[in-house]
Amino acid sequence: MLLVLAGLLPWQLFAAALNGSSGSLVSNSSLIYKIYFPRRIVPLSALAVSLIDSSIVFVLFTGLAAWFGYYPTWHWWLLPFFVLLAMGAAFGIGLWLTSLTVKFRDFRFIVPFLRQIGVFVTPVGFRTDFFPNWRGLLALNPMTAAVDGFRWCLLGGNQTIDPIGLGFGCVLITVIIVNGLWYFRRTEKSLADVI
Repeated sequence: MLLVLAGLLPWQLFAAALNGSSGSLVSNSSLIYKIYFPRRIVPLSALAVSLIDSSIVFVLFTGLAAWFGYYPTWHWWLLPFFVLLAMGAAFGIGLWLTSLTVKFRDFRFIVPFLRQIGVFVTPVGFRTDFFPNWRGLLALNPMTAAVDGFRWCLLGGNQTIDPIGLGFGCVLITVIIVNGLWYFRRTEKSLADVI
């Protein structure tokens, strides 16, 4: 039970941040064309809201973990790193989706579908070390590193973490953020006209 809950924490953080950031420019359109400010702040503020929501769920998880005998260990000190991984993935993908949602309004209907598919291709309900032959394929999902890291931190190191998969996940998330920033900056000048 705690295994699945520890996997759901980063996924819920990612899904809420992605949902909020993907529609952030359209929902704040009146702000976009009235005054000029760095428009990257709008998707970034959606990430902050999801982080606050996730911290409430984290407190509930902490109580449940204590009930089952899992107490904080030194691994918890590394949890902010994995939170940043999940937020980075949501930020990079969210920049793409928010830009595409401004241009093509039907993308707001695609995002919930992508989130539902994503929960099944992310190791939320299963451990990656049970499928050693599939670890390379699972590492292509940027959230795999965050989910494995959350489990490793919250369950006191009882779960294994693949250092190669973690490194690949960090590189992949960095590429996603840089690519998302590039695309957002490329379309940023025309956003106020399209909205």
